[in-house]
Amino acid sequence: MLKLIITNGESVGREFVLRQGENLIGRSRSTDIRLSSMDVSGRHARLMVEGDCLYVENLSQYNTFVDGETITERTRLLPGQCLKTGKTVEFKLNLVDATVETQSGGGAAGVSEPPAEADTGEGLTAAAGATGTFDNDLTMDATAAAFAEDEEGATRAMHTRAATPDEIEHLKIKETQRIRYRMFMIIGGVAVLLTLGVIFRPRTQAPELELRWPVNEQDLYLNSFEPSRAGGREKGDYDIRYPANGTFTKSDSPGGFTLAGFVGRNRDVPMRIIVQEELDLRFASMSSDEIVRDWIDMISAGGKAWRIDKPSALTLFFGDKNGVPYTRTSYLRDDAGASWFGIANIFRHGRRRIVVRSEAPAVEQTRVESLLTSRLVYVADEFQFSYWPYVRIGESVPVETLLEQVRRDMERMAPGTWMSINRMLCGILSRVVPAQDAESEKESLRLLRKLRGNEALWFNSQQLAFESAVFRGDLKHAKKVMVFTKGVFSDMSDQRYYTVRKWNVEL
Repeated sequence: MLKLIITNGESVGREFVLRQGENLIGRSRSTDIRLSSMDVSGRHARLMVEGDCLYVENLSQYNTFVDGETITERTRLLPGQCLKTGKTVEFKLNLVDATVETQSGGGAAGVSEPPAEADTGEGLTAAAGATGTFDNDLTMDATAAAFAEDEEGATRAMHTRAATPDEIEHLKIKETQRIRYRMFMIIGGVAVLLTLGVIFRPRTQAPELELRWPVNEQDLYLNSFEPSRAGGREKGDYDIRYPANGTFTKSDSPGGFTLAGFVGRNRDVPMRIIVQEELDLRFASMSSDEIVRDWIDMISAGGKAWRIDKPSALTLFFGDKNGVPYTRTSYLRDDAGASWFGIANIFRHGRRRIVVRSEAPAVEQTRVESLLTSRLVYVADEFQFSYWPYVRIGESVPVETLLEQVRRDMERMAPGTWMSINRMLCGILSRVVPAQDAESEKESLRLLRKLRGNEALWFNSQQLAFESAVFRGDLKHAKKVMVFTKGVFSDMSDQRYYTVRKWNVEL
């Protein structure tokens, strides 16, 4: 007959007599050898007794070991070998005489337990164990007397007496007091729990009627910037701003790239920013309106489902000096069965047409429109200084003669002549870029950037003079500065034309 003895882990020394056939080890109530260790599975291992041979099969993810080796198939366990389940419980297999074990009752996986202690309390121990406590002082005294031993060590009989009516009434009062105390504690505990529940209950957030650009704890915008294909602001070009909420990823596309991520309080609304650039000499001879119409015609001819609104009549700018003007329009488009609402920002820079679009699902149009109109393009000073609109000038005068005249006029440093110089340089560029006169283009851009730099410094000084005069209360001088500055910046393609006209002086 085979017997397993626990040699390590829970219940060391406990013995299990195995029956012929299947014996299961595990934590489940249905197993023959039931253990309680947490690293033992419900059905951990199967033991098959075949005559005097024992075979072990692992059923658990926590593994079963024989003499420290993990078993992966049915394995024979020899007498004296160690069987381990999980990390702690170990058994040792013994072969015993069957005649000895039949006295323990035999049967299925019999368990050998230590003998129970004799009852020496003449029923008192059982009574006390059933109640778990003593009811009152009278029964405690009687019990103490029952457990006292005489000089020879014999146990005395328990002496009891009937309780008087006063004692019974006293016990009833005590019991009533205990019940009231328990009810008071229960009611008090419930009241405390209800109060804490009200205080710490989850707050229902107000519905997010408008999606905002993400901000930090100081309510400052969280921004990330992706450089343009020409190197971004660091290389004198432009950067694309997008929400720095950790969800946006970049993917390249023909002529540009796409930034895709999610916005909203729960970051559950898809948003895309698409940058597309085209390079074409014909753009150098087109006005801003023509650039926009050409883009709309190209999109419409593509055969895709686009519904483009009428472009905005407002003049908008990227940059904080002369600025780069751009046109904004909204659209709806269908893509792979989904409808998208978006804002397109279209502008020209030399022979480049740049379109920056931001879009989100059309069902979110009301909530996301303000977010999509956020400023996305940040330009370097060199980028806005080298911007020039298309200006048509006569071709009778040689380009070199015109450039020499521009150099002489710029040496005078007369702000009143700057707008005419600016227009002349834009006209020269509109003439030499389509003709691919690289040398004249390079010199014209150098002079234009120099002129724009001088304009920026002078405009800043005028703005400081105006604000200082207003602060001193010298409104007459402030108005003089304002009028002169308006005269210098009279070109509507320059952002400062609109800035200076926001200055206000009431004499």
